[in-house]
Amino acid sequence: MTSETDSERTDDEGLACVSACSPSAKLVYKLLEYRGRRSQSELIADGGLSRDAVRSGVRSLEDCGVVVEYRDPGDARRKVYELTD
Repeated sequence: MTSETDSERTDDEGLACVSACSPSAKLVYKLLEYRGRRSQSELIADGGLSRDAVRSGVRSLEDCGVVVEYRDPGDARRKVYELTD
């Protein structure tokens, strides 16, 4: 039996995973889909979510393999999130 990694997950599987996520995770996904790369602060402001809700949502989306997190090259303290290709 082969273990499936996030990088091997298909788009359909990723979206099926997102559909099973919390409402805050779905909102974070939609914000990233429509507005593109966003910082944690931007997601909080744009979505009206708490910092904990954004963190939890991003974590769920990372588990689904549909979001990546990285540090902003201009400010290493700032986390930026983006949908995977």
